[in-house]
Amino acid sequence: MTATTFVVGSTGSSSSTPVWDPVEQIYVGGVVPGASNDDVSELLNASKGTLRVFGYGSLCWNPGAGALGHSSVKRSAGHAKGYRRVWAQKSTDHRGFPSFPGIECLAELDFREKGGYAREIVTVVQDDTGEEVPALLYRGTPENPAFWPLALQEIPLAAAVMAVSIGPSGPNHVYLNQLDAFLKQHTTNTAADDDDTCRLAKMVQQLQQHQLYFLYGCGSNQHGQIRQHTTTTQKPPDQDIPQLLESVLCTTIQSSTTNNNNTKKDKSPVVDPPQQLLAGGGHSGLITARGKLFLWGWNEQGQCGSNTNHHHHDNNKKCPLPVRECPDMLVKHAALGFSHTLAIERVTRKLYAWGDNTYGQCGPQKDKQSVMEMQPTCIHPDDRFIAVAAGVFHSAAITTQGALVTWGNGKHGQCLDNNNNKNWSPPDGSKLVRVVCGRHHTAVVDDRGRVWTLGDNKYGQLGRNVIQNGEHAKSKPRDSVPSLVDGPLGSDHDHRHRVVQLESGWSHLVARVQVADASTTAASVVYGWGRSDKGQLGVAAPTNVLSPHRLETSSHIQQVACGSESTYLLAEDGSIHSCGWNEHGNLGIASTSPATNPNKNDDDDEEEETAPDNNNKNDDEEDQVTLITPRGSFVFFEDGSMSELGQNHNLAEKNADDQENVTRITPLEGTERIVCPPTYESSKDKSQLLMAAGGAHFLVMKT
Repeated sequence: MTATTFVVGSTGSSSSTPVWDPVEQIYVGGVVPGASNDDVSELLNASKGTLRVFGYGSLCWNPGAGALGHSSVKRSAGHAKGYRRVWAQKSTDHRGFPSFPGIECLAELDFREKGGYAREIVTVVQDDTGEEVPALLYRGTPENPAFWPLALQEIPLAAAVMAVSIGPSGPNHVYLNQLDAFLKQHTTNTAADDDDTCRLAKMVQQLQQHQLYFLYGCGSNQHGQIRQHTTTTQKPPDQDIPQLLESVLCTTIQSSTTNNNNTKKDKSPVVDPPQQLLAGGGHSGLITARGKLFLWGWNEQGQCGSNTNHHHHDNNKKCPLPVRECPDMLVKHAALGFSHTLAIERVTRKLYAWGDNTYGQCGPQKDKQSVMEMQPTCIHPDDRFIAVAAGVFHSAAITTQGALVTWGNGKHGQCLDNNNNKNWSPPDGSKLVRVVCGRHHTAVVDDRGRVWTLGDNKYGQLGRNVIQNGEHAKSKPRDSVPSLVDGPLGSDHDHRHRVVQLESGWSHLVARVQVADASTTAASVVYGWGRSDKGQLGVAAPTNVLSPHRLETSSHIQQVACGSESTYLLAEDGSIHSCGWNEHGNLGIASTSPATNPNKNDDDDEEEETAPDNNNKNDDEEDQVTLITPRGSFVFFEDGSMSELGQNHNLAEKNADDQENVTRITPLEGTERIVCPPTYESSKDKSQLLMAAGGAHFLVMKT
């Protein structure tokens, strides 16, 4: 039900063409397309000079001094046959900004000349008489770039946006509430309750009692790890999502209610921005600036801190339920493994673990039946920690003294040999500052920016090009004592290269490295090594990279992330690029684009552990994979030199033995850009993006 406005007059026209401004996200210039002036003239003649215009909005409740404010204008309530009022248009110039658009109704009564709208002659049924009359409708079109289908499908998401969005014309929720009040005044209560406007207004009021975070996710949603909870019947909530879609995290709001003297003060909400995203095998997490840890997704082993699962919405499909908060703890750092969780307490720097403990990855087992920790348990209580990492079935952390501690499944050498020493520190006196875990390996970074590794080297993930009997070592050696990687990232003498970020997948690693030149300025470059047969490192051939090699990129990279068998890069322009395994759409490129694995990797070892399948994915199967499109191949030699394919003079300088050890690499500029980047992507928006990659899903959030 909406208001039907009667206006005497005619419409004008213009010959200009509307132009979409991608930065401001609005149309500039243009005319209102649709019903021709002849149609309008015919409508005027049939109505004896009265033009019926169907619509609603600020022109109904606040017509001002314009034509609609004239005393001759009459109003009555009615509804358009075959049309529905929807809230699905992004607003960047009134109810929001390009950095965070609000939402407007697509049935606004508006005579401004702009694109993305159409005029139509529709049939309106008047509420008071039941008479059907023709009227002019001004509606949005699906071709409008500001049209947001997800807001139409996901009412809770739309309500969350309107609960927090503020634009030049004021808060989005004020605009919504004014429309809601207007409709309730001019229509029956039953009609108002059936309208999205009323439902949205009620939901916004509820959501404003919570802290809201907006999350983008793609890939597997089998356990709700990307928080997609589609309420339509077209998509089940657990299906794979092959492109980034937005959802909302609803958390318990914090208020400032007491001061140092325990006296009451204002109850205004405390702003608690996101600080770190986390992704595990099937669960996900968020750490806020105030140290709150929220977990959601797979919880079969208690990795979310409870033995119960929350549904995404309540049974009536109303507000999203708050995600689970880790109780009684403020968190400094955390890490999510395949099915366990680790966290460093903010004040004490003590380490806590919970979830699957089958292999001791959550600390020493109390007994043989103690394979699950449902609540955070303090482990290594005598130590204090600055960094932590969770692998598939093992864990690692760095103490405040800069030493490495490991525990869990160490069959492949990924854990220290603790027969003699509990902790390990570099023998040259350097301190460790970062740690990452793969499936069968562990890697650390010291305060000189060098990388040390231990564990299995089957795919070259240790970064040491080991030669045995004239051949590359595949399954051995498995080194349980950390050693430096080959090349500049492990050199005692190279002070120009410094690793500032290190990320690990199951069997590959990617490092962001600062390289200082003679002028002492530093540029950020990307290095990678390890398994590459699924395109994890931009490899155009079924080979592995046995030592760290620089991966050429077309732009400066500000952040990297690794999934189980995938890689993600955030460029300085805010765009995100991905490559690697894509069976569940976790690359975010709008398809799974399967291709036959060119190299089946058989594991001859009998595993004591049960290999995780990441939604039916097995390490030893002949996977359906996606290899990135090559944009030129390069040749790397064991001395670290590189030449582009086709430059035969460089190849001629190598002997036959060298050429047998060539690894052909496609530069990472060949990665595909992720489809549907965040709506707030804009050259004017200087906010940073957080990224996290899990077993088969990928997450993005704006700080």
